[in-house]
Amino acid sequence: MILDGKLVAKHLDNYTQDKINQNKEYYDWKYVCFLLFSDDRASKVYVNMKKKKAEKFGIQAKVIEQPELTSSKKVIWILDILNNDEDCIGYLIQLPLNKELQQYQWEILAHINPKKDIDGLWWVLFGLSQIWAINFLPATVRAIFEILKFYKIWVWWKNITVIGQSNLIWKPTATECMKQMWTVFSFNSFSDIEDIKNCAKKSDIIISATWKLKLVDQSFLSKEKMQVLVDVGWGEIDGKACGDFDFENIETTEHMFTPVPWGVWPTTVSSIFANLVDLKDFWI
Repeated sequence: MILDGKLVAKHLDNYTQDKINQNKEYYDWKYVCFLLFSDDRASKVYVNMKKKKAEKFGIQAKVIEQPELTSSKKVIWILDILNNDEDCIGYLIQLPLNKELQQYQWEILAHINPKKDIDGLWWVLFGLSQIWAINFLPATVRAIFEILKFYKIWVWWKNITVIGQSNLIWKPTATECMKQMWTVFSFNSFSDIEDIKNCAKKSDIIISATWKLKLVDQSFLSKEKMQVLVDVGWGEIDGKACGDFDFENIETTEHMFTPVPWGVWPTTVSSIFANLVDLKDFWI
């Protein structure tokens, strides 16, 4: 069974639009900003999707695209302008940064104003969510759980395998699962592949966010039960979109799964704007 992210995104957009309609005068005079500091083709596509989504909601959207920028100080200067601009109600930095800026990534992300961190890239909001002070998840992580809730897979006491080591996706995903009383098997690039397979076979849900294309094949999956396969990866092979799961060689009729690219990614874009309206309610 396909877990269609486009349906989930539409459901989430309705929630966001209702919130915006309730505060129409506020949003009419504000804007969101998307910053792109690389020439990555996929990143350009994502930024364009987000800009169009903002315009669909009737929110002004600005794009700052400077792929040639190599000075972290200049990036931080741009962030300071957005932080102090009352008309800017949210912004995000499209990752990955260019090679010259990657060594300064955490320094750059640390300058994001948590009141405007609609993508959840910095750890202030994550920390507040861990102590139950705010119900907030980074956009990609929120997308994962929005899909599970939409398809009524949001049930406590599940076994779940999370594959990947990204602080921006893996850590908040694993900790949110633990908050929901799930038993979590968590793996990174140093983990033994056979250990990953053994735990994955025991799991009700497998989430992979390694961006290692077609890493997870049939040998990771149980032959005895239906599992939920959540693919957070993204890439192309011979011009065809694919992710972490090798769906061409997996018996997908026996499982529930998110397709690439129409699973997690459209829901992530919608989650950014759901975060925008939720942050307004929290901070104001």
